[in-house]
Amino acid sequence: MRKFGIAAFCLIGFAGSSLGATFVVGSTVGTVSNIATFDNVQTGQDLSAYSEDGMNVTVAKDAFTGWYLFPNFSGNFFYPDGGANGANHISLVGGGSFAACDWNMGSGYVLNGDPNCYFHVWAYNGASLVGEASGFTAMGDQVGFYDAAGMTDIYVGVYANLGTAQDALVASFQAAAMDNVRIGSASAVPEPTSMAALGLGIAALARKRRKLA
Repeated sequence: MRKFGIAAFCLIGFAGSSLGATFVVGSTVGTVSNIATFDNVQTGQDLSAYSEDGMNVTVAKDAFTGWYLFPNFSGNFFYPDGGANGANHISLVGGGSFAACDWNMGSGYVLNGDPNCYFHVWAYNGASLVGEASGFTAMGDQVGFYDAAGMTDIYVGVYANLGTAQDALVASFQAAAMDNVRIGSASAVPEPTSMAALGLGIAALARKRRKLA
């Protein structure tokens, strides 16, 4: 069984609920409308306004790419050189909402010898926080959000350890590597009982966090 732990999962609802965005390990996108593979990203390139295939994937830092062979990554990938103050941000060029977004995730802390990827992720629909999760998964795993009501912004952060990940804000320092970012329609996803069978620990967040610019 693949190693995966969730310390905090979806502040509104849970898998199968229509009340908010749901985070899962695995694919959430059925029909792909936009995909960013970052194969043309070069080390030193400004990532603060990066766009590909109608999608913005941004962070306020220059790129450092191709420095590690993460599982399920190919070619170059999205990574802020030395980490960045603020989470990686995914949205559509020109705005607009989408039902699902997934990506392969790695960590700048992999060179410290820890095989885990400690993450905190947020989903927004406009100014409203509709989904949030923190925990850990294996390097290179595919993860994502889905929400039938639509999302406009995804924020992705990866941190040095689980405690830091749990406490992180959108503006916190982070070092997330990403590849194969996809947006599209929602695919079939695990029902709550199936997720329980996979051994996922799920806990509703007790508070909402205000979106940080």
